[in-house]
Amino acid sequence: MYNVKIFPTSPRVDTHFHIFESRQSIKGARYNPAYAATLDQWWSQAEAVGVTHGVLVQPSFLGTDNRLLLEGLAAYPGRLMGIAVVEPTISLQEMKELHALGVRGVRLNLVGGDH
Repeated sequence: MYNVKIFPTSPRVDTHFHIFESRQSIKGARYNPAYAATLDQWWSQAEAVGVTHGVLVQPSFLGTDNRLLLEGLAAYPGRLMGIAVVEPTISLQEMKELHALGVRGVRLNLVGGDH
């Protein structure tokens, strides 16, 4: 019989979660939640099940206003990474700035548009 611990110190990652304030959305959003989903609420639930890291994804109903996402990344550097929604015209310099803040990908919201 072996006494083997599988990855005892490996991070446990939630690969997709959102944070937002109540009734905060862009004009024309398909969804406008009447409740808030805070970073503190997520951490409380995540820690309860052993999650140590996360990928914070910009909700589609906030459009390209990534302020909450960036605030969340700044609050937990090294534990959170982000997926932002950006304008098609974003510059390389702006992408580099987002990367420096913890953004590692972009979300393309193509449903409902003229694409």
